[in-house]
Formats: sequence, C-alpha cells, structure tokens
Amino acid sequence: MTIQIDQLIDSDEREGDNMKVVVRVIRGREAGKSFELLRLPAVIGRGSDCDVRLSDDIDRPTISRHHATLAWIEDQLLLIDHSTNGTEVNGRWIENGESVVIDSSEVVRVGQDTWLGIQVVTPGEEKATIAVRRRKGIPEPEPKSPSKPLRGDLFDQLCEMQTLEKAWKRVKLNRGGPGVDGVTIEDFAADADRNLRQLERELRSGRYQPMPMRVFAVPKPSGGIRRISILTVRDRIVNHALLSTLTPLFEPIFAPCSFAYRPGRSSHDAIRKALSLIRSGSEWALDADIASFFDTMSHSRLIEILSDVIKEERIMQIIKRWLSVAGTGPGIGIPQGAPSSPLFANAYLNEFDWHMLNQGYNLVRYADDFVCLERSRAQAQKALLEAEGYLREKLSLKLKPEKTRIISLSAGFTFLGFRFDLSGASPAQEAYESLARKLADVPAQDPRRKQIQRGWEQYFGPLKDDKIPALPDERRRFIELFQGRQDVQARQWINQKGKIGYSPINKPITDDDLREHLAGDITLALYMHRNDNTVRFTVIDVDG
Repeated sequence: MTIQIDQLIDSDEREGDNMKVVVRVIRGREAGKSFELLRLPAVIGRGSDCDVRLSDDIDRPTISRHHATLAWIEDQLLLIDHSTNGTEVNGRWIENGESVVIDSSEVVRVGQDTWLGIQVVTPGEEKATIAVRRRKGIPEPEPKSPSKPLRGDLFDQLCEMQTLEKAWKRVKLNRGGPGVDGVTIEDFAADADRNLRQLERELRSGRYQPMPMRVFAVPKPSGGIRRISILTVRDRIVNHALLSTLTPLFEPIFAPCSFAYRPGRSSHDAIRKALSLIRSGSEWALDADIASFFDTMSHSRLIEILSDVIKEERIMQIIKRWLSVAGTGPGIGIPQGAPSSPLFANAYLNEFDWHMLNQGYNLVRYADDFVCLERSRAQAQKALLEAEGYLREKLSLKLKPEKTRIISLSAGFTFLGFRFDLSGASPAQEAYESLARKLADVPAQDPRRKQIQRGWEQYFGPLKDDKIPALPDERRRFIELFQGRQDVQARQWINQKGKIGYSPINKPITDDDLREHLAGDITLALYMHRNDNTVRFTVIDVDG
C-alpha cells in the first residue's frame, strides 16, 4: 500500500473523536518511557526532529533516523515504514513504503531490540493495555488461571460492525487471491458496506456457512505434498473477527513457554529463554518437532479444548462449521494460512505446555518445534518419553523421528536458525548457506544486496563474511545461461484430480528454487521475455 502525503490527516481535522495515541517503550534502552501524541502525523525514529525519539547504538544503529510515521488515513490509524531494516507489527514484517493498520492496541518492534506498545486512547477509556495501565496507575488485572473458563457476550462482539470492519481492513491490507466463489478483494470493496451488513445478518441469524477452500497441491522439497489453501474473502473476514474476539480470552491462560503467534512475543524471546536455561546449568537437550502438526490436529479434541474456554454455543457453532470445510482429512487438520489457525494451534498445545512445565521440564516451544533443556541425559530422556506419551494419548499427535533426538550441549543443536552449545548461541551454518543463495541471485552492485544483508542481520546479528559459503559452480552457471523475466516465475501445480498446470509466482527464482528444480523436487518455468524487452536464449523444437 503506497501512501501519498496528501492522504495524511492532521488529528485536528478529525471530527468528534478527540482520540490520542500513546506510544510506550516496553522493551529496549528506554523501557518505561512514554509519548502522548495529541496530533498526527507523528514520526518515530532516532532523529532529533522525531515526535517519538528513540536512542540506539551510535556505531551500529538499527533504528532509522525517520523510521516510521503514525497517521490517520481514511479513519484508520496506519503505521507507515520508511526504514532501512523494516518494522515488525505483531509478528508481521513491513518494509520501506509499506503500511499496516494499528487497531486499538498493537506491539511494534523497531530496530534490533526496541519494542513499543501503541494504543489509541479515547477520553474516559478504561480498556487500556498493561503498559498504559501502569502509566496511569490503574491496577493490573488478576492473572487468569488455566482452570477457570472465561465468559462474556462474545457473539455480539464478534458480530458488531466495528469488529467486522476492522477484520475487513486487515484482509484488504493483506491482499490475496479469490476463493472458490471467485470474489476478489476489489469485488468485495466495490460495495463493502453492503457486503459487511449482509455478513453481519448471516452471523446473527445463524445462517452463515463458510465455503470450501480453494486448495492447491505443491510438491515439497523434502518430498510429499504441501497444501496451499485459499479462503473466500468473506470467510477471511470472519476468521480475522474470530481471532480478534478470542485472543483476549486465550492469551492470559497460555503457558509462558510458548512463543509463536502471540502478541508481544517472538522467536528472539524463545532464543533468549533457551540461552537463560543453558546459562543456568542445562547441558542436555531434547530437540523435537511434531509431525504434520497442522494437518493432523483432531477436530473433536480441538472442539473440546476450545469449549472449555468459550462458553457461547453460537461462537462454537461458527468454529465447528469452519472446521467442517477446513479439514485436511475426515475430522482432522486446519489450514496454516487461515487467520485463526495460529490461535487454535496454540490452544491445542496449551495443555501439553502446562503438563510439561508442571512435570518440571524446561520446555521452550515455538509452534510445532520445541526443546527441553535439562541438566542430565536421563532427565532429557524422561522428557522425551513424557512428551511422546502425552502428545500421542491426549492429542493424537506424533513426533517426527528424523527431527527428534537427545543431544549434549557440547555437541550442539539448531533451534530457530541458531546453533546452541555450551558457549551460547550463534547463527547456524544453514543460515549462512541460505543467505549465500539469496545473494547469488542479486548482481554485485545491486542495492538489494544490502537490504538482504540488513534483513539477515536484523534477525541474526552482525554478519561475518568469512562464514558465507560460495555458491556451487553448476548452479551459478545455470543462472548465467538461462535468464528470463527477473520478477516472476512459473511453477507447476497439481490439483486434487491430478490435473497439471502452471501458475505465475510474483518473485524471482532463487537459488533454493533452482536447487529444488534441478533435484526434481519441484518444476519451474521461465518467462523468456525480460523486463528490458530482450531475450537471452532461444528454444528450438525439432521433430524427427
């Protein structure tokens, strides 16, 4: 989404709301510092002229001078990125020129380790975030016990036009193709108000019925098939509405050892937790991965777990209907691309998380990938038996044998892209190899090389050039000989009836793609006509 300067609305031009925006540093050099923004647009960065001025490392700054802007645009609060290194908003990265809608409260990361809480506050508002509660001196709410179900009129909240409008704004920003009904984002937007009102009526009357997903089967590099599922626009809206309605219920009862798909948590938090356990004396690790987690989740078990918390049958009826069309098989599986799937995944594994913690194991979980860091080999082996048994008996899940092992910290293991050993954590060799493949696709003088390196450093830290391996000669030669259109590729797909075709993918062919193509794991094609109206090779078909 490209923002024009004349779209930015000064806060004084907004009629009747008198809203202000509060930005608080919740982690970083200036943790606890807050800014009340009574007028927008407002600039965030390390420059002396910024409205939200943040300090950073002088020698190696990762926050840009003018990093991002907060602005009202068409009655939405948007964060617009202007930075070199990008900005993370609730786990989603946006880059220079991109924007994202800020709802009533969001957690944003700028630079290497500065986290901001951003909240829209209206006069007399009581529903403040924890950060704003502390600033105002409002007592913190008591933490919810996992055994106490949460109640409330969720259904009305889900069906409110305000909830559906916010969900629609997220769907519109995320873009995406049409579902089985063929309705595009542009089609829905042409009469969005009427479409949202119709959706509200269907939800309230109980007539809402999600549609089957548009499913593609794409070969996986490691073998097997990956399902790509596309929901209809209206079903994506309901999914986002479910996510925003249910997250406040589940977040307080989620175990502290889970770090994926959660507001204010990230893979870096999981890495820091693992490091703290190693430094406290853990010398053995259970390194494990749940096999086909999203594809094999039991619908009946998921419904039981959700029903323990959600005490409104009308909400559960919507979820049950969605599961009936979203499964990867009879009674199992949820699509990874659906907005509500990450929440349901964490809910499904929450009992496992608490069980392992209550048994005394040092669990750190990120989605379906987890480690238990223990002081002895025997304890790590007990953790493996406990985890295998609970997942199998209680959740109908299995561990992936080829990715599950007991390992000494002296030998080291890889988790979330980092190599862990007794000395700490450093980027894994696979991370350097991945970077080398990405750089191999970009000419030496292309400014995108710096962007790729900065993105890598944003996650892994300072780059050591001597660690980057050389690209194999045969793939480099292949790239030199067969050059087509640079910004798009064609990829073969196979539908459920076995029909084969090709679809354009709007991204350049990477070395990873090429390696998989040459190995026969996927089938790619080039568009020969390059962006500069030239072709670099000719194909001749000779019939005998």
